[in-house]
Amino acid sequence: MLFIMRNTLQGLGRSVVPTLAGAAELFMRVFAALIMVRLLAYPGACSSEPLAWLGSCAVLLPAYIRAVRELRQRARDEHTGGDPIVTPVDAVAKNN
Repeated sequence: MLFIMRNTLQGLGRSVVPTLAGAAELFMRVFAALIMVRLLAYPGACSSEPLAWLGSCAVLLPAYIRAVRELRQRARDEHTGGDPIVTPVDAVAKNN
């Protein structure tokens, strides 16, 4: 999921957010190396990768959701005839 969100945002021309996500990954790895290793030893070192992924996703996920919503809205605005565009998320929300 991390790579999908990062590559999608880059493909949409939003290169700042993936760069910030990379910085968040670095911060979380440094945090794990300096703090978690002191507290938990080897398990703290092992936690560096999952922490880095979580830090990156915390930056990417809100931007990804916003980008997808903007694309759906643009598609709805440009859709001129026939039935409205219904996505799986819209169908589930409508049934609930």
